[in-house]
Amino acid sequence: MNPLLVPADEPNGNLDTASAQGMFELARRFDMERGTTFLVVPHNHDPAAWCDLIVELVDGRLTGDRHNPATHGVAESG
Repeated sequence: MNPLLVPADEPNGNLDTASAQGMFELARRFDMERGTTFLVVPHNHDPAAWCDLIVELVDGRLTGDRHNPATHGVAESG
C-alpha cells in the first residue's frame, strides 16, 4: 500500500527514545521516497523537531503555524 496520508495520534507515546527516533526516521524516509504525509498529533513538543510544518492548537483553536527551519526543504532534496 502507498497511502498519501498517515494520521498518527501520539505515535511515540509508548516508545523509548531510540525507538521513537527510529519511527520518525522511517516516517521521514517514507515522506522522501514515497511522498507520504504524516499528520502527527503529539501531546508534547518533542516530535516537532522531526516535522516540516508545525500547527499549534489550544482548546480546539488554531494558535499558530510555522515551518520548522531545522527540516524545511529536507523532504524536497531527497
